[in-house]
Amino acid sequence: MLTTLAISRFGWRSAFAIGGLLSLAMVPVAAWRLPESLDFLLARQPAGALKRVNILLAGLRQPPTSALPSGSPTQSRATARLASQLALLVTPTTALAWCVFFSTIAGFYFIVSWTPRLLVAAGLSTTQGLAGGVLLNLGGIAGCGLYAGATSRVDARRLLFFVLIATAILVCAFGLGVSDLSVALGTALLVGTMANAAMAGLYAVGPTLNPAAVRATGMGTAIGIGRAGAILAPVVSGALLDRGWTPTNLYLLFAVPFAVAAIAVRGMQSLRLASTSGTLTQVADSGASSD
Repeated sequence: MLTTLAISRFGWRSAFAIGGLLSLAMVPVAAWRLPESLDFLLARQPAGALKRVNILLAGLRQPPTSALPSGSPTQSRATARLASQLALLVTPTTALAWCVFFSTIAGFYFIVSWTPRLLVAAGLSTTQGLAGGVLLNLGGIAGCGLYAGATSRVDARRLLFFVLIATAILVCAFGLGVSDLSVALGTALLVGTMANAAMAGLYAVGPTLNPAAVRATGMGTAIGIGRAGAILAPVVSGALLDRGWTPTNLYLLFAVPFAVAAIAVRGMQSLRLASTSGTLTQVADSGASSD
């Protein structure tokens, strides 16, 4: 809403200025209020790790600890930085995660980048097109909050699967009704809710896919691959629009990445179940051998 008002008065460049300034303002806040995770501190044991662990434990209302787990932090760092790091990063699960990140972020950035303009191309006014963009962002506020609340009751991966399926369906519905003002604006709110919930799901599920020793590297790799989709999707959609594709066709096309991401999430769930089953079998075999 702020950028819509700013664009009408100061031009389109003001939207980038607002986004950049708000991002810069969050840097000191993040440095001040976002601590490292317990897993990271215990696995890597940087300088002052014990004090920082006890601060986190106090915030979680847990008793303090007098010592960190045994093991050489130097060896942990060396292991994480050498060949074993690559083995931890490149697994069937993380390969599927990269597919999820690339597909979801590509679809998301197509929606947020092109929706106002495509609404205008479909016959709506410039003001109505901007209103559609505002509704997408308002839906985003609701989507992130709803996903965060739902993960306290539902498995995050399973929830992400259903959110991605819902997003794919809603993007198709939005494309089919893009030239009808009431349908387009009503659906835009729902698309914004589900698409932003899917983005929230990426950052909820992603960190759990790598061991603590390479969690930051693994998450950074997945985000980097996703950003390639963020660059590619708007460029491809612009090229297709120049070739005569209609807004409806573009939305139907970019519903596909969300469906692909959902299939990849389902694959991750299957791998996790297979891994759990294998672990239980090993435990049972070990118990039988000891008997």
